[in-house]
Amino acid sequence: MFIKCSRISLLVVLRIINMNIKLFKCNILKRQIIVFMIFMGYSNITILHTNLSMAVVDMTSLKKISSSQNSSEMKAEFNWTPEQKSLILGSYSYGRLLSPIGGILATKLGGSTICSIGNLGMAVITLVSPLLLTADFNFFFIMYVIFGIFEALVITGIPEIIARWAPPEEHSRFVSFGEVGFFFGAIASFILSGIVLGKCQWQILFYCNGLASLIWFGIWFIIVKNEPMDDKHMSESEQRYIQERMKYKHAEEKLAYPWKKIATFMVLWVGSLAEFAIVCGLIFTSVFLPQCIEDTAGTDITHAGFISTIPQICALISMPISGCISDYIRSLNKISVTNLHRLFASISLLGASVFYAVVVICSNFVVHIVAISLYQFFSTFLLADITVLFLDISPKYTAFFMSIVNTCSITSGFIVPIVVEFIVTSHSLYQWNICFAIYSSMYLCVALLYLKFVTAEQPSWAISECNANQNTMEMKEKAINSAKL
Repeated sequence: MFIKCSRISLLVVLRIINMNIKLFKCNILKRQIIVFMIFMGYSNITILHTNLSMAVVDMTSLKKISSSQNSSEMKAEFNWTPEQKSLILGSYSYGRLLSPIGGILATKLGGSTICSIGNLGMAVITLVSPLLLTADFNFFFIMYVIFGIFEALVITGIPEIIARWAPPEEHSRFVSFGEVGFFFGAIASFILSGIVLGKCQWQILFYCNGLASLIWFGIWFIIVKNEPMDDKHMSESEQRYIQERMKYKHAEEKLAYPWKKIATFMVLWVGSLAEFAIVCGLIFTSVFLPQCIEDTAGTDITHAGFISTIPQICALISMPISGCISDYIRSLNKISVTNLHRLFASISLLGASVFYAVVVICSNFVVHIVAISLYQFFSTFLLADITVLFLDISPKYTAFFMSIVNTCSITSGFIVPIVVEFIVTSHSLYQWNICFAIYSSMYLCVALLYLKFVTAEQPSWAISECNANQNTMEMKEKAINSAKL
């Protein structure tokens, strides 16, 4: 019955989309639809993460269970150890370590194709999760490692879509409006998951999100194409607009990987380190801030959880703002592209260092929340800018570069809990301040490295053949014109 309902729901949604897709191009640019789809794609990933973490809490919590003697006892449905919980909650991170493979596949098969495979895989695993749990813990863990591999396909496929769909002057808006889905998904999912778990069993949460994700796969498959030229429902004027502004023609060039030059490419590794540092702070605030507030302010966990949403809302607001500001400054042509990236990195990294230092120095609780919120607000400037940086350096290698960056940043999911567990033993204010001081110092060091090594200039091996030929022709024309003069 469930499978039949799922099939009917999917067919209805696909029919509606197919009937109305021509209406989109009449009123809305297809690029705007692509941005919205990227936003929803990131939201879907975050919702499925939250779905797992919320379900694990409900599955392992003590509940009243009636016995045959008309009495009740407190019993958990799954008696997992803390180590087993940590394994499950971090399982998808192990799969995401294979992101570079996704980056290579995205450049060969197309970003939309890779994202479709990833969306389908995540949806299926989520749907069958209740059955996997009744089978074996180890099998469930392995399946969620595979879930992480599918997730890596989506995350590495999206930069390839942006490289093929977004004109250079719209890169920042594409990235920032899309990636804000991470924060939107987190806020929406905590609310909706809490409602579902409050009224239904945890299995329903997997079924609901799995079915929604399966429908989402169908929507993505129909609407998002690998390249604008593959989209039959797109206006010719918009196709021409994108084609005229694209510097890299993907279909005209075979991709080779100069591994030695990539291994010594400092911009890639410093950019990866910068993203790792920012993600460390984001994980620290999103995962451990409620506990920190409860320990240091003496408030209960309910109020601590509510207060902890304030920095998330700040990030939700700031990311699209940063993208618009970046594109506007770029359009003025008053500052070089390299200096533009360094400006946003300085705002993000130095701002993070200062605001975390304020938390250490000042003992006022309100000041702490304001400082952490401002940290979250400015940290998103770098998150959006990293992808744009590699789009500027080399559109043809963007998906691969971002897969390396994502692989480095995902390790923060392993490192941050270890650091907090090692330092915060008695849950005192002093110990929490040590954590903030460590992150503040790290941001300062990374900011200096970023300003020293990061540039948006294209290395010779990263320039596409089309661009190289075009530059050669332009130089010849200039030489001929100067000779005539």
